[in-house]
Amino acid sequence: MRRLISLALAFLALASPAFAETWTPIAPSTAPSNAQVAGCIYRTAPVAPTNGQSMGTSCPLTDVGVAPIASSAAESCHVLKGSAGNLYSVSGYVGAAAWLMVFNATAAPSNGAVTPVAWAYASAAGSWSINYGAIPLSLSTGITVCASSTGPLTLTLYSTNTVFSGRVQ
Repeated sequence: MRRLISLALAFLALASPAFAETWTPIAPSTAPSNAQVAGCIYRTAPVAPTNGQSMGTSCPLTDVGVAPIASSAAESCHVLKGSAGNLYSVSGYVGAAAWLMVFNATAAPSNGAVTPVAWAYASAAGSWSINYGAIPLSLSTGITVCASSTGPLTLTLYSTNTVFSGRVQ
């Protein structure tokens, strides 16, 4: 029995490189259009492989290249980004109950029927937030947020009772 265990251990020691996990990372800019991010482990420094595995490209830190944006005065809408980008979070303060709407646009839409990409309802004056964490909402045109007295599919802009802040890339 002892000899059988020794043989099994010797086989596993020789065969273990064949069972080692290897992977080839795909840079985000070269990923196929149907690829989806399942998640990342964020690190401050890469880890050196110890068993012949390929470590590939590490994930970026969550705050690298993410810009904080904020209103300088009370307003009804704020363009967080005037071109395509990623929305990590948007928050603010409203002076009364409001629908907060995020648009894939470089300017505020006109009052009336709208199709926001995201919305939240603040039932009274106070703070509100929409947070996407480490996997942002990607928008192809721009990132604009507005406060409306109606919603979520009808926009009636408040005059200037809201301040906004956000994190975009």
